[in-house]
Amino acid sequence: MDSIAKTFTAERIPTPSQIARKSNASPLWHASTVKNILNNQHYCGDLVQNRTETVSVTTTKRRILGEDKATIKENTHEPIISKETFQAVQKMLQTRTRTSTAPKKHLFTNVLFCENCQKGMWFKANQKGYRCGGNIKHGDTFCENRVVIREKRTRKHYHRRFTRAF
Repeated sequence: MDSIAKTFTAERIPTPSQIARKSNASPLWHASTVKNILNNQHYCGDLVQNRTETVSVTTTKRRILGEDKATIKENTHEPIISKETFQAVQKMLQTRTRTSTAPKKHLFTNVLFCENCQKGMWFKANQKGYRCGGNIKHGDTFCENRVVIREKRTRKHYHRRFTRAF
């Protein structure tokens, strides 16, 4: 989903918010938007209602109801994709679901900032250093900075140094 979002951003495909002409629409695609589109049964020609409900009349927050409470009326409009394609995508999404532990917090994550786009730098364990978060999330079209800033000392050294100071 991340690679699809990066490709859409690179090809300057308008986001759903831009198409809806929302005032705060961003030209950047996000993996969550792609995931919502891939999981939306509406594109198969079905009308799906009662997926969410309002929490209270005094707030705009909504709670997600279980799939068993949703009302589905099939074949209500012209489908964009076939039901077979939709089901194949759902199976692929289930097999590709990752169950990973939460990422470890690193000392300078979102404390260092990219000089090009001003986004926070993120620690990448496989590169043993910090990279521009904008480049990682949105690709080279957003920020071309691919520089890796490496820590010269271990985190244990910094931890010992800061705990002694206090």
